[in-house]
Amino acid sequence: SGTNSEDAVVLLKNHGIIAELSSFDGDKATFANGLLQFEKLKVALAQGKAVMTSVNANTLWAASAFGGDGSSFTDPNHSIVVIAVDATNGKVMVNDSGLPDGRAMEVPLGAFLWGWQSTGFDLIVAQLAEPAVTANTASSYALAA
Repeated sequence: SGTNSEDAVVLLKNHGIIAELSSFDGDKATFANGLLQFEKLKVALAQGKAVMTSVNANTLWAASAFGGDGSSFTDPNHSIVVIAVDATNGKVMVNDSGLPDGRAMEVPLGAFLWGWQSTGFDLIVAQLAEPAVTANTASSYALAA
């Protein structure tokens, strides 16, 4: 369940947003794969890009103030938006639409990596496309000046 990452990329692209999905085979994703994706995630955030990941929600919720619901801790079942990483203090801040108070939720880094591994470290990096300047828009800028 949850948002299919491939579908999310198509939806973003249909709305003029540049989006790219990268991941590893979920069942075979290794710690080294996770570190590579985590670096990509941090770089994307530092560049001002938007980052969405798929995770196991229970892993994140059980490690935060919300608690899990007791179901599987290994199945990918939820998508979140990562808004910041505090690697020094071992925290990842996410926007989680699955919780009423999921805005800017702090998740321990270890729980985030564990929950993320269930998806093969799915990572969607998105950014707004540069507006196309056409002859019409260029002339309207000149008229306004």
